Amino acid sequence: MENSSCEFRPRICALHDDEVSAPERKLLEAHVALCPACANELRQLQALARLFAKSRNTLAPRSILARLKWEIAWKDGLKLARTLSIAAAVIFAACTVWIWYNQPSNTPELPASSLSLRSDSDGDDPVVQVMMREYGHD
Repeated sequence: MENSSCEFRPRICALHDDEVSAPERKLLEAHVALCPACANELRQLQALARLFAKSRNTLAPRSILARLKWEIAWKDGLKLARTLSIAAAVIFAACTVWIWYNQPSNTPELPASSLSLRSDSDGDDPVVQVMMREYGHD
């Protein structure tokens, strides 16, 4: 049954990690005894586990650990700075809008009667004359 698509193959990792019930363990162990592909998969998992077990005691040099800690702190600092910059921009925009809408008006409001285009003093002004002709106020 040398077949890489064996139906039991996905459960071999669970067998290795002892994540199966007792009845399933017996079934899988019996299958592994008969299936070379699954037996090979289990041997590879066991070899990998032994390799990791040996490497657990190996420590990284202090310089690498210090550099990693510095990189993590730097990135955390950048995230904080970016967040604070965005917050400051939002507050600035909100204050600008608030000031814009709440500033006192510098131009006095004119009564509606004073908005007429015709007046006695405007007759000499050439700009007023052109506007009056264009908008039909002759």
